[in-house]
Amino acid sequence: MIYGFEQYELDTSLYEFRVGGVTVPLEPKVFDVLVYLVKHRERVVTKEEFFEKLWPGQHITEATLNHAIMSARKATGDDGRNQRVIQTMRGRGYRFVLSLTSVHDDETELSAPSDTSLLPADHTDDAETLYPEPIAPVFPLTHVAAGERKPVTVLSCAVTNIGDLMAEFGADTVHVMLQQFFVLVEAELQRYDGTITHFLNGELLVLFGAPVAHEDHAWRAILGALGVQHGLTKWSLDLGLPPASAFAVRMGLHTGRVLVSSLGQGLRLTSTGIDGTTDVAIHCQRQARMGDIVVSEPMSRLVRSVVQLEPYVPVQEISERLPEPLEVALYRVVGRVSRYSELSKRLEYTMTQYVGRQRELSTLDALLEQVQEGYGHVVGIVGEPGMGKSRLLYEFYQRLDLGKVLYIEGHCLSYGSTTPYFAVLDVLRQVWGLAENDPPEVVITNVRAGFERARMSPDEGAMYLLRLLGVPDGQEALAQLSPDAIKAQTFATLRQLCFETSRQRPLILAVEDLHWIDATTEEFLASLIEYLPGTRIMVLTTYRPGYRPPWFDKSYMTQMALMQLTSNDSLQVVQAVLDQANFEHLLTQEILDKAAGNPLFLEELAQAVVEHRESPATLLVPDSIQALLTARIDRLSEVEKQLLQTAAVIGRDMPLPLLLAIVDLPEEVLMERLLALQTAEFLHEKRDSNERVYTFKHVLTQEVAYQTLIANTRSQLHQRIARVLETELADTVARQPELLAHHYTRAGLLAEAVAAWQRAGEQALSRSAYVECLAHAAEGLALIDQLPESPERLSQELNLHLMRASALQIQHGFGGEEAARAYHRADAVCRQLPPETPQHLAVLLGLWGVAITRAQHQEARRFSSQCLDLAQRFQRPGPLMRAHCAVGMTSFYMGDFSRCREHLGVVNDLYDPSRQRSHSDIHDPVVFSLANTGFALWFQGYPDQALVKSQEALARARKLRHPFTLAAALVHAAALHQYRREPSEVVALAEELLAMSRVKEFDFWYAAAQVFQGWGWLDADRMAQGIEGIEQGLSAYRATGTQLYLPYLLMLLAEGYGQTGHAEAALSVLTEALTLTENSGERWSAAELYRQRGELLCSLREPEAEQAESCYTQAISIARQQGAKTLELRATVSLGHLWRQQGKAVRIRDALIPLYDWFDEGHATADLQDAKAALDGV
Repeated sequence: MIYGFEQYELDTSLYEFRVGGVTVPLEPKVFDVLVYLVKHRERVVTKEEFFEKLWPGQHITEATLNHAIMSARKATGDDGRNQRVIQTMRGRGYRFVLSLTSVHDDETELSAPSDTSLLPADHTDDAETLYPEPIAPVFPLTHVAAGERKPVTVLSCAVTNIGDLMAEFGADTVHVMLQQFFVLVEAELQRYDGTITHFLNGELLVLFGAPVAHEDHAWRAILGALGVQHGLTKWSLDLGLPPASAFAVRMGLHTGRVLVSSLGQGLRLTSTGIDGTTDVAIHCQRQARMGDIVVSEPMSRLVRSVVQLEPYVPVQEISERLPEPLEVALYRVVGRVSRYSELSKRLEYTMTQYVGRQRELSTLDALLEQVQEGYGHVVGIVGEPGMGKSRLLYEFYQRLDLGKVLYIEGHCLSYGSTTPYFAVLDVLRQVWGLAENDPPEVVITNVRAGFERARMSPDEGAMYLLRLLGVPDGQEALAQLSPDAIKAQTFATLRQLCFETSRQRPLILAVEDLHWIDATTEEFLASLIEYLPGTRIMVLTTYRPGYRPPWFDKSYMTQMALMQLTSNDSLQVVQAVLDQANFEHLLTQEILDKAAGNPLFLEELAQAVVEHRESPATLLVPDSIQALLTARIDRLSEVEKQLLQTAAVIGRDMPLPLLLAIVDLPEEVLMERLLALQTAEFLHEKRDSNERVYTFKHVLTQEVAYQTLIANTRSQLHQRIARVLETELADTVARQPELLAHHYTRAGLLAEAVAAWQRAGEQALSRSAYVECLAHAAEGLALIDQLPESPERLSQELNLHLMRASALQIQHGFGGEEAARAYHRADAVCRQLPPETPQHLAVLLGLWGVAITRAQHQEARRFSSQCLDLAQRFQRPGPLMRAHCAVGMTSFYMGDFSRCREHLGVVNDLYDPSRQRSHSDIHDPVVFSLANTGFALWFQGYPDQALVKSQEALARARKLRHPFTLAAALVHAAALHQYRREPSEVVALAEELLAMSRVKEFDFWYAAAQVFQGWGWLDADRMAQGIEGIEQGLSAYRATGTQLYLPYLLMLLAEGYGQTGHAEAALSVLTEALTLTENSGERWSAAELYRQRGELLCSLREPEAEQAESCYTQAISIARQQGAKTLELRATVSLGHLWRQQGKAVRIRDALIPLYDWFDEGHATADLQDAKAALDGV
């Protein structure tokens, strides 16, 4: 019969299920269930009827039937929510509800040949009839309709001797054999959710981990390949094929990522390998010998605890080669590894230092003591994937005295959740030393021996467990029992085995991953746990959040939730991995941030860094984490998955107003789905300024969810988010302009993106967020070359270069190479634009800043003059203030204090309190004007006025809350107090500057602050520490490329050397400082340099009085030329001391009195006090 409905056909004679005329494979029982429902479509079919008619004489759980119903729904494009094809009648059964479009008989029947002579060997049909059309399985591919990236394992399988078989048996026979081969392979691979995407000419391509991801896709694939290998051998024997006439099959496997999507009406799956994933799998297969399974090196790392491997080199030279980037080492699969071998145990864990779980281990120890006293207990260890549930069991196992307790461990696996007794069988095989393929006689012998070791009679219960193990020994006695009676006796036998074993020594029965437990095993465990009190049995289980064991409310149940590791424990885990590889890495903090205390994530991310040390700049998400998180995401409902992926595109944090505007769901439904994602621990809610914000619990989840989407889908979402931000959420954009820039960039809207990055950078610069400013400028510059050439593009590029240069100057110093290059690049762009623009002035000011910082003072004077000329053409206060400030500061450093005050006075005159400081201002010109005016006043002999100006500069800088401007004001104030010889004030200012520079990463200000702090300590009984601080500061200062101030800072070091009796070293330092002064023209400290040189010459063991007097005279001469009355006074006092030593005291009064009398302020300062003392001593 052929039953037709919609585009589907069920052909019971050929046992085929066709979609649109194309044969699509179904599991045999799924086909039977669908046919039975169609045949009885006029009524409800009960579960009991299914069991009786389709599984006669077998004990089958509801989980098996549910799996068949779900698969039938998948095949027909149905699901449990819509129930368009198969309807669930609650409490009654199931009914097929579609109308049939056709029902007719078909006498054609194709049977598998019982021998190879069924069809004539000389049959010569067209060869094309030999090969079936490509076949793809049917799935409800709503999750991947538009395309998704998946971490998968690809299995390539090929029959390589079709030509020989065709010559021997004929095309029709081999055609039937190939169909049978396909059914065998498809049935075996579907056990592990393998998806056949290609079958042609005897070659198959199978994906594990698509369309639904599995964290254990590599295990599934290798077990499926071994199953095919074993099944093929048995099938060939069943057909009676001699070895020479059997199928010659070879297989290759590789793990990687693919793009998957559905074709047609969501009925077929297509895939495209990323980074050669599919190509490598096919390459492995083509290099394999007949009958072999060959895996790539990346695949080997994932399956080495499941199978034995050996390095593989093909016997013959293979002409086909992979491109060099795809070349991988190959391994041949030798066979299965016992899950319980010591080798497997060692390989299963990265044995890093075990931290952060001592409390849990102590709890287990305490509970075990109670169990040993006869107080049975069940323990549940719950934690997210990667939190260390298995590792905790391992560490607990390591602490056990196995002579006193028996430890048995079973595992639930994701592909075993519909297999009755899956975990029970796992335990039985472990305890009795059985392999899945052991012959019946071995199984019987081991089972009977196991009963005897437990002091139980094999004749009473062995037959029930032999039945579970697939051995038909003693099954005649069971034929008279109902399925329920058999199950009850099986449970009782298993319980009795546990009880008898525990009487000999306490039993720890560990069962891992209950979230994948099959229904029958769960029912048995519940029955065992009912009898735990009074036994010496500990049932130790692990599971993930979301699973609630049926025995949760028992008084003898303890649940332990594994939380994230602390920061210190996390750091120990990462360092342990890096230390094993003798490897230090700058990404440690990023690892800690992304792993968020998850031990597995910490280890895997650290290991990925070690393995990719050649490209250390990027922290890649390892395949293991990709697979685990993708599998979790794929288990969500379609609505929740799409919501999570959309949220991932928005970013780590998602304001609720943005979600409401972006997601096409009613608000009630959206809030319900968000709550579901919170319950599943994907998201959590926080409040930010009274706004509800959702954030990913793990940043890795956000990354992986984002990466599952193909580029086109991501781009469309980014574009939509950007448009909504700009049109509906202006307040959000005002607070976070980089958010808009990010989405425009990812959407590929480059013009909008560049403009948005510029706005984001300007805001960051205005907020003194220099690291962020540099990042935003870099993003914009990376896109600018992709825009068509135009004056607007040049203007944008120039603004970005200027913004970047400003941030670099502030952060790393005006003399840094990066800042210089940025300004020269800006200058090159500026020359392509019309002259005399505000941008041109900004470029000139930047070039002036580079020159002045590098102590290229003649060049700086030229640039400052150009700035003033250009600003005077604009006749606007802002440009004029900045230009006059540049001229005034240049004049100061060149020692022209009068011209300095003249231009800085204009800045103060132009100042308008109502004017807002521009984001393009690296510093506030008024603060710099006040600070430098104060310093100039001190040199010119007005120490009290100088102090007032300095205090005004500090007060304004603090009010502005502009860190760089405040740092500059602090430096000028520290230098002023140093010249005033007030060390306590200098130390206080230096410490404030150090704290700010450390936070804001002002490299050269920090270095200068170290020097000032060191100088201040010279007068506080911390001489050695002070000199060390000056030396360290100077070294760091030089490293910034800054030359400005260097002669002055060297002078402070020389002063320290001189005070500790190292006059020769001090003179050497001053020689360098004076040389720098003469070469650069930076003469503001020249007079003091010569004076200090004279002081040092006088302090030598054999004073050089003549040279010292010459230095004093030179200092006085320079001070007079500069109008620096204070330095002239100071040098004259020093000269007076020398004269007194030479018996020329009478000359002191003639030199000092006119100078001293000139001062009408500052008489309390150290310089005027020294002058008065010198006069009084004459």
